[in-house]
Amino acid sequence: SCAADGGGGCDAEAGWRAKRDEFWEEMRRHGLQIKLAPKTFEEKSPTGKGNRSRTGMVLTHDVFYGRSIVKIPRHALLSIETAQPMELRKEVNEFLFEKQTLAKVFNATGEDAAHLLSLAYPLIAMRRDPASVFREWLDELRHEQLTVLELTPRQRRGVKGTTG
Repeated sequence: SCAADGGGGCDAEAGWRAKRDEFWEEMRRHGLQIKLAPKTFEEKSPTGKGNRSRTGMVLTHDVFYGRSIVKIPRHALLSIETAQPMELRKEVNEFLFEKQTLAKVFNATGEDAAHLLSLAYPLIAMRRDPASVFREWLDELRHEQLTVLELTPRQRRGVKGTTG
């Protein structure tokens, strides 16, 4: 895509990639370990009419009983504590916890609502940022939905045309 647009966006894209690579290298230095890799398995059809392929995850190293398969440093997780930029983190903390605007203005008093929003705001902000260090993961999971977060048809009509 860089060659097609004349290179103007290439410098920015190269900068984003360098930033992401630097972030993930730093996370590896702080203990990030993922001992998994994708593998495609071919399943034979019981009827003999064509085989089918499935992709799964397999271990890349021996893992002894009680040992970790995945280690993720806290700063590699997308959360309110790690949200970037710092202004977003401050704004969300103020809105949800310090001024308790959620409870006072919107009458949402449960801890669950504040917790859900403290996770949703950074996720939305990172999805809007093309230079996000989480870009590859966010793009990969773009079409995944959690049943608990699915909207009813009425709710979908309410958020139509928004970024929700």
